Amino acid sequence: MFALLQLSLNIVVVELVIVVVVVVVVVVVVVVVVVVVVVVIVVVVVVVVVVVVVVVVAAVVVVVVVVVVVVVVVVVVVVVVVVVVVVVVVHVVKVVIVVVVVVVVVVVIVVVQFSSSSCSNSSRTSTNSSSIVVVGVAVVVVVVE
Repeated sequence: MFALLQLSLNIVVVELVIVVVVVVVVVVVVVVVVVVVVVVIVVVVVVVVVVVVVVVVAAVVVVVVVVVVVVVVVVVVVVVVVVVVVVVVVHVVKVVIVVVVVVVVVVVIVVVQFSSSSCSNSSRTSTNSSSIVVVGVAVVVVVVE
């Protein structure tokens, strides 16, 4: 009877050891699975955050570059237009001044010649006309320069 009791006790102990081992293995597996899942979630979150930050920084850089290029192009176009307008206006003003001076000189010469035809001193009239032409040419040269 004692041997049967000893055998029963041994079977119970073995069964308890098997249960404890199974419980420990299940707990270890569950803990390992939870740790792996948490690590994977953390890695995915970190990767998503890094990708979002990189995309946002890239978008900001692209926007800044586009704005800078647009501003530079606008400034260059404005400067070119202003320079062209100034050059054209300066040349038009020079041409107008030269034309006005030439017209005035021609009118003065015609008036002097016409008035001198009634005068008897023709050498003096010729000198006056030459002086007017020299002054007119000098004014034209000064204006053109």
